[in-house]
Amino acid sequence: MNGIKYLFDTNALISFFKGNPSLAFLTSAPVGISIISVLEFLSFSGINEPAKTLLFDFLTKIKVFELKKDNTQLIDTISGLRIQYKIKLPDAIIAGTAIYNNAILITNDNGLSKIPLLQIINF
Repeated sequence: MNGIKYLFDTNALISFFKGNPSLAFLTSAPVGISIISVLEFLSFSGINEPAKTLLFDFLTKIKVFELKKDNTQLIDTISGLRIQYKIKLPDAIIAGTAIYNNAILITNDNGLSKIPLLQIINF
């Protein structure tokens, strides 16, 4: 166990940065994020330098989960989710990362609720 209790989905990260009061509890909680959410955030059209600065400052305070070729258990979890639940690869990576790390996924993606092993808090 890595001590991370919650994992941000990309939509939750955006909402958190916008000050969503239902996510305020995460300011003092052990949180992490998948590298995929970082890439998704940085890929939004219209992303500006202040938003990038906010993200990179935030990333120094939380755990960023990366994908590594030698982590075959995580890779198997991700590919299994994609095949079984027919979800997009980024969603499978984020969901698989949460499952693998026994973290609760913070999301408003209702499509992920069909994955029984995935603990979710919808906001």
